[in-house]
Amino acid sequence: MKNTYSYSFETKRKSIKHKDDVIMSVNLKYPVFENQGRATLSKEKNIASKINHFYEDSAKKYMSYLEKTGAKKALKSYNISGQRCAFVMKSTVSYADDNYISVFSDISFFDGKKAKTKRFSQLWDINRGIIMPHGEIFKENIKSGRYIKDIIQEIATDNLRLKNFSYYDNYKSLISRHFSFSAFYFVPKGIAFYFNAGRISSSDETCVFVIPCEKIDGVMKIALGNSSGKE
Repeated sequence: MKNTYSYSFETKRKSIKHKDDVIMSVNLKYPVFENQGRATLSKEKNIASKINHFYEDSAKKYMSYLEKTGAKKALKSYNISGQRCAFVMKSTVSYADDNYISVFSDISFFDGKKAKTKRFSQLWDINRGIIMPHGEIFKENIKSGRYIKDIIQEIATDNLRLKNFSYYDNYKSLISRHFSFSAFYFVPKGIAFYFNAGRISSSDETCVFVIPCEKIDGVMKIALGNSSGKE
């Protein structure tokens, strides 16, 4: 029998003050996993605890940093603009099956003038309880990289043709330059490769390109199945 995990979300909020003024609001949302119907098995409990510790510990580290170094930066910004800063971490479980859990987190910081967002992701092998290195997921070579980049460039070109998105004029070369096998997460439809804000577009949002699994079977070292989740 394989491992199957359900999940919910924990949210931690804090208002960081200087004297009586709130200079920064903090909102951290991260997943909490629980194995379904196998609570008596110590291995599955340990794996769930390990995954949960990763996200809870990350939230604690962010909070500790913000209360110290981050508060100094927020106060400086507040004194200049009169606007409070905001730090938000929002995690999404984009895919979950009997073997893998894919999570991405958007980290956003508003400095009183402009918000800057970065996306990070992890793919968990829940049988081993580890974050999988991308070298175990993809056949990383020049041919595979060129193949995926070509697909992403085609999707971007179609997006421009349909006027759904806007990219820098040299978006093809930027896609080639900034593509990374590590910047991905799974979704039920396939693999989502992403480019953080400012890489290929002037938009403040992350640019995401979803490629169906069947299109890159030759690049994948693992197979997905029994999925549940959302893009």
